[in-house]
Amino acid sequence: MEPTAELLLGRRCLDGVQGYELLEDFRWDIQLQKWVLHMQLDVPLGQEDVVSRVPDSTRWYLLIDATYPWGEIDIHPAQKGGITDTFQHQNCNRYNPGLPWRTGNLCLKTSLRSFERRGYDVEPYGAAVRLAWHVERCKLWLELANANQLSCAGEPFELPHYPAKSGNVVAFSENAFSLTQWQSFPETAGLVRLKHLNTNSRVLFINNFSGFVKNTSIAVPWGDYLDRNSSKEVVGIWILLRTAPMLFPWQAPLTWSELFKVAAAQGIALESRLKDAFCKTGKEQPGFVLLGFPVASKIGEQPQQMHWLAIQLDKPQPMKGFRPNSSLLLTETAKYIFHPQREILWASTQNWDRSEINARGKLASPITSRSVLLVGAGAVGSALAELLSRAGCYQITIIDDDKVEIGNMARHTLTMDSLTAYKAEAVGTRLNKIFPYNTIKHINKSLKKALTSNKDLLMPYNLVIDTTGSDQVLYELALANYMPKSNFISLSLGLYAKRLFCFTALMSAAIAEVFRNEIQYWLLKEISDFKGSELPRDGIGCWHPLFPARTDDIWLLVSASLKVIEATLLESSEEPTLTVLEQQYFKDRFIGVSIVDDANYST
Repeated sequence: MEPTAELLLGRRCLDGVQGYELLEDFRWDIQLQKWVLHMQLDVPLGQEDVVSRVPDSTRWYLLIDATYPWGEIDIHPAQKGGITDTFQHQNCNRYNPGLPWRTGNLCLKTSLRSFERRGYDVEPYGAAVRLAWHVERCKLWLELANANQLSCAGEPFELPHYPAKSGNVVAFSENAFSLTQWQSFPETAGLVRLKHLNTNSRVLFINNFSGFVKNTSIAVPWGDYLDRNSSKEVVGIWILLRTAPMLFPWQAPLTWSELFKVAAAQGIALESRLKDAFCKTGKEQPGFVLLGFPVASKIGEQPQQMHWLAIQLDKPQPMKGFRPNSSLLLTETAKYIFHPQREILWASTQNWDRSEINARGKLASPITSRSVLLVGAGAVGSALAELLSRAGCYQITIIDDDKVEIGNMARHTLTMDSLTAYKAEAVGTRLNKIFPYNTIKHINKSLKKALTSNKDLLMPYNLVIDTTGSDQVLYELALANYMPKSNFISLSLGLYAKRLFCFTALMSAAIAEVFRNEIQYWLLKEISDFKGSELPRDGIGCWHPLFPARTDDIWLLVSASLKVIEATLLESSEEPTLTVLEQQYFKDRFIGVSIVDDANYST
């Protein structure tokens, strides 16, 4: 392959970068499917009052996608003449067998406050400037690394890159509350019990921590799905450290010897503690070591939660001359597994706490903490349940006695895998698979039958949502026993899903009557707007009209209604309110969804 005109332009513009020197022109790496450029950077770093940690002259390799100026651009230190330490915002900088560059790819895209001060924070994508921007960022990174200024107080806390060589993922759940549990826990080492996920044996989740000396333990709370879909248990050793284990300046320990050295600097005799813990496990061969330590959410702040690193242990080789499970066999096995020169097999860890998983976006906590009863698991109910659960509502009970039919596939969140199953149960099963802490329950009955057998059915719920569009359901809810000040919401669609009616109120014996009064005008308008429309039918046979609406119309209006529901619940309004959402068109083109009222149509 020949370099493109864009690549050649980017390389020519590098000549204007002070301190840059081309060592080897573009060559195509067939295995990586990337262009490789070898360069040297001469950056004067020495200061009279600072001991230089980075050489003034360093060599680097740029790995560039063939789609330049688009695609990825990685910058790795060279094996010869490159930096050998690992610094912040850099992958673990190890020797890379068979390649002329090391593994320590720089993270130059991060919006760092320290980078922002120098004015290089917005990455350009022009062919003439993008390569030069990355090289300038590399120079700046070298300056900040040398001066120990790659992070600033108030920035998000980050850990070193612990290179995962095990294909397993270990999930834990830690937050501010669990940190207080650990701070009062009487032991600093013990056994941890993990379970494999049935559907993916590579994923394990922590179930329980226990101490060695005292009868103490910390159970990890999970939702219904993990409780019911886990297989064999794995035992491991847990040990608390004071801070994250790292070698100066920002290097993950790669051998047991390096890890023991790091722990010793914290005043912890890790080697003897691990061997002692291993011997205490007896017949239970530990498969992992978990190292826990408190971390802050931002640099310079107090710790907010515990974090766990996982090391997968090698299976010991058979040793002759020892009785099975004898103390001498355990001692020799521990010596073999934790031999100082053995390489550490880091495994990936993830915090599956609600606050971490929903960091991308969730409803406000006054809503997510509610216990919700959702009446109806049809097109509207299933869409709303999906949105609520993905936005952080994890305590939902769904009630519906309908079963899934093939015709539901046009507008439902379920698939053919659920045919003939109860909708409530199938939707609940699906939602429990979304997040590990979801506790979505179901009642495969009509509301009338459920209330007949349990008059206090509504009592555990402080939010009741009806998506059936049924007057009978409203009547039954009005007569039921409920918690004082419980909120009630009714979602119902107009014909062809042109409109959605969102009624909110406090639960009362009058909700059915109030709702009828509020919606009367709109029922008449619906009849007038769609007079003479012929409804579709459900196959050949007795006339069975279907509700006409496309799935995009339903999901559009249900999504918009969630905004209304959120605002209403946060305002804590006690006044009954009917909000009408209507699709808007201009010259037959869709332009959005608006809130409308009677006055808009009566004037």
